[in-house]
Amino acid sequence: MAFLQLKKLKIAASILSTDFTKINDTIAVLEESGVDSLHIDVMDGHFVQNISVGHEFVAAVRRITKLPIDVHLMISNPERQIEKFAPLSDVLTIHYESTTHVDAILQKIRIMGTKPGIAIVPSTHYLDLEYLYDRVQSITVMSVNPGKSGQIFLENQIEKIKKIRHFIAQKYCYIDLAVDGGITEKNAYRIANAGASTLVLGSALFNDDYDTIYDRVAVIRDICSSII
Repeated sequence: MAFLQLKKLKIAASILSTDFTKINDTIAVLEESGVDSLHIDVMDGHFVQNISVGHEFVAAVRRITKLPIDVHLMISNPERQIEKFAPLSDVLTIHYESTTHVDAILQKIRIMGTKPGIAIVPSTHYLDLEYLYDRVQSITVMSVNPGKSGQIFLENQIEKIKKIRHFIAQKYCYIDLAVDGGITEKNAYRIANAGASTLVLGSALFNDDYDTIYDRVAVIRDICSSII
């Protein structure tokens, strides 16, 4: 069942899937293609196996774009890094599973003037977020196990997306519901129809041909355009 979208479906480009030697050109193309935001995964080699980028990289991206930036902290003990990343982010997303101090961290992010976001891995139950709905402006459902791009979408997350959208609707508030992982042209409609308001696109968006970025953004929007 479709839900009432208070804003158009948003597309976030996960730039960890790009060629960093061409980051300036890539971001310019993303801006022209009409993506709504940039998504940057920060990995520490502990919470997830891989290591990615630090706050210096995020600061460099911040200097070359006006697009909103969602920094997704896939790190243990994110409370140690909030002061570095919050000033660089429009949304700063921490993982529910990464710390015992979730509520305090979300409050600190908000106090610093950044929108607080929470992400959950596939094995986390949607009810674990129940007491946090009034603390966040963004919820990210990981539809793959975090830490590696190019994975296949986990179908059992569709029901979780629906349940979370229902909870958001009950609160009569707008919380952005992002879905991150394995999104393609084949499953984008079902994910958006389940309740996602932002689709995070990584490997499905990028390859060596910049022209395809325009096409793929347009195709995803067209596929989901009938959802009301």
